[in-house]
Amino acid sequence: MFNITFANCLDPQNTKAYTAKPLNISSSQINSGIKKTVLLNKRFEFDELLTTNIPASDRSLNYGDGTFTTMYYHLDLGICLFNEHLDRLEKACSLLHIKYDKEFIKQLIFSIIEQFLTSTDHQSSKQAYIIKILITRGSGGRGYAPPKDPHPLIIVSLYECNEYTIPSKLEAISCCIADIQLSHQPVLAGLKHTSRLEQVLAKHELQILPFDELLLTDKDGLIIEATAANVFLLKDDCWLTPELDLCGVKGVMRDALLSYMSSQGITSKITRVHIDDLQSCDAAFACNALNPVIPINTIQSSKLNVDVNLNTSYSVNLAIDFTEWLNRENFFNLESTKS
Repeated sequence: MFNITFANCLDPQNTKAYTAKPLNISSSQINSGIKKTVLLNKRFEFDELLTTNIPASDRSLNYGDGTFTTMYYHLDLGICLFNEHLDRLEKACSLLHIKYDKEFIKQLIFSIIEQFLTSTDHQSSKQAYIIKILITRGSGGRGYAPPKDPHPLIIVSLYECNEYTIPSKLEAISCCIADIQLSHQPVLAGLKHTSRLEQVLAKHELQILPFDELLLTDKDGLIIEATAANVFLLKDDCWLTPELDLCGVKGVMRDALLSYMSSQGITSKITRVHIDDLQSCDAAFACNALNPVIPINTIQSSKLNVDVNLNTSYSVNLAIDFTEWLNRENFFNLESTKS
């Protein structure tokens, strides 16, 4: 059993919350997942709430006991890396021992898109949206020990966002090495769990600095990631991306870039990247689900004596071909389920 809350955040001044109730369809019908009928027959109905029904005892609120993913949806193209996002949730829920039903989540997203984004009363001129799925273990009583039979809470939030930037118009960003360092926890490394205080503090640090982004390191001086993105660095004609076996988040766009580079014969490597390696890098970029390639033009830190200027043309050229590949092969177009 899952409890579901849908937050319609398309109007920042008038966010509305809904409960989602599965319609009377047997689990065998849902699990068989006939895509041809999924958009013709709604799987869920939504009842508007005056207030959200997230209980104070929810374990994500109390202990960060949950996981989430953030997806990019374009009205014409579909959802970028949709199955990869669902697989990411499945992997996290498996490690955290939280119940998960991939087909159930998929049907829920289909219903939300059909009822809220393709409805006749949807007046926004926006073409791009953020769909965030957060799964908590549910409510559990006092104490760290999880309940024996929890009922996970699924929270789906919908926001407007900008379309992917045309690669030729990408603006490079400046980076600084963050003061806060990421702690090691190999069991949770790579997962996007809801315990994100390190990133919150990093964003707070960034707010008072004259830079666009921060690069986060660990206690050993290894580059791990940006505040909300993975990073790639070009050294000796090879794109390096940090090993994330001790800390950090393995983003779906990072994985897509590695797959793309492999398919195109572009040399890449997952490895440990030390701060000292920055001086010999020719280029760098950040990436996340909402921004496939973000060129980095400078990395600085007066405390660590780092001052690196980078050539952004390498990243822009990569972005042109990668974005084309992404648009061509990696969007789940919901229109195809109607035929």
